[in-house]
Amino acid sequence: FPVTIERSYVAMVRRALLTDSFELYAQPIVPITAKMGSHIEILLRLRDEKGQMISPSVFIPLAERQGIMCDIDVWVVGQVLTILEQQLSQLQNLSAVALNISGISLSDHKFMKKIKKLIKASSVPAELICFEITETAAVSNMAQAQLFIQELRLLGCHLPWMILVLGCPLLVICEIWRLILLKLMALLSKAWRITQPMP
Repeated sequence: FPVTIERSYVAMVRRALLTDSFELYAQPIVPITAKMGSHIEILLRLRDEKGQMISPSVFIPLAERQGIMCDIDVWVVGQVLTILEQQLSQLQNLSAVALNISGISLSDHKFMKKIKKLIKASSVPAELICFEITETAAVSNMAQAQLFIQELRLLGCHLPWMILVLGCPLLVICEIWRLILLKLMALLSKAWRITQPMP
């Protein structure tokens, strides 16, 4: 992007963080067997001054470069917990709420402290929360990824969902982190797509 356009986007991201004007969407993950409970995935969205959606592939890399992605991830977790607390009576049939965590946040030691504080202070059952991390982010910082996963287990959260990419050593990754929940990228699973992606 030209410098002026990038600055404009960065300003919108910072403003959204300060004014709680990011938008959160819940995308159903529909079970294909009766043994699975209902899952939803939380998606982060941002609009420009004209109300048009800005693609996450645009504003998230900018946020990462500007060093504010960790703050955004913490904001998302906090907002989701607040929303869920307001609807506790309606969560009986919900098995998991998936939240995506940036690789930048994964490598931030302060991030886990903030997340633990939010979850402990919330009345939402920790086992309802499930964090997604990408295979590339985890492998690039394996020690921190393992610590993150261990801390999640201690909190009672679901084992993290791992978003796998082509070429990922699947069995090795599953063994190292003892994963039970996997999420394949659309490139790998497009033949199985049964829900329309959000805009």
